[in-house]
Amino acid sequence: MRKFSFLLLFILASCGDSHGYSLRKISSTHKPDPKWEVDNTEDIDQILSSPFYYLAKGNNCYTFVSEDGQIILKFFRQSHLGRHTWQNALPLPSALMPKYQEKMARRIEKRMDDFANYKEAFENLREETGLIYLHLNRTESLNKQVKLVYKTKREDFVDMDKMEFILQRRAEVGFAPIEQRLMRGDVDGALALCKATLELVKTQCAKGYQDTNLNLRERVGFIGDRAIHIDINHLQENPKIKKTKATRAELTKVAEQLKSYFRENHEEHLEKLETLVNANLKTIDSHRQLRRT
Repeated sequence: MRKFSFLLLFILASCGDSHGYSLRKISSTHKPDPKWEVDNTEDIDQILSSPFYYLAKGNNCYTFVSEDGQIILKFFRQSHLGRHTWQNALPLPSALMPKYQEKMARRIEKRMDDFANYKEAFENLREETGLIYLHLNRTESLNKQVKLVYKTKREDFVDMDKMEFILQRRAEVGFAPIEQRLMRGDVDGALALCKATLELVKTQCAKGYQDTNLNLRERVGFIGDRAIHIDINHLQENPKIKKTKATRAELTKVAEQLKSYFRENHEEHLEKLETLVNANLKTIDSHRQLRRT
């Protein structure tokens, strides 16, 4: 009976929040690696003094938002990244070992790729991603306990030195901010957000980065009139995207998503959007002509 009670308590502790989050799921056993060190210059002591409230579970992270709603705190879903757990330590039949080793190798490879992408974005696309702080290695210098509050009102205090995490400025996601401005009759304001989106794509291309499957509804957000990438993990280095033809093709794909949205929801303003898009494409073409002369 005592063993059963202990097992039940363990299961309940492991299950965590009803939305799938638990402290166990963001805790890791990864050894610090010098290649994941970045030059963090931002003073985050005041930011981490705020409680953070559970917001959502994504493909790669659990997301919390600061009390003032301005900052996003992301913890990695460690089960996807080759974390060592008590289940991993259990002896397996020899017939199952190759499959298990293959699965763990895939997860470790994913962690290597993901961390490399986050570091690249932090070092080269900080403005374009709204990144504030990147903590990919456990440390001993933060000396900060942060309160996490879940949907169920349950609270945890986490030692941030022992966590791998991201701090990012919060943005309004997708077409919602454009829709809000159009609904209140601010067409120029809505077009300014469309222009900011095109400028974001042009800037990342100029720096040699690409999201190969950029979905504006999910991966781009707005801070005021500025567009940023909120889903950092899909940004990949691609020097070829700097070429005028490739940049133009990338901008055209993004423009088609904007046009599709206007065509379906606000066709009366589609012509103005097309004028804006054409002006941006002409800018790229003019740069190409200047390089030729």
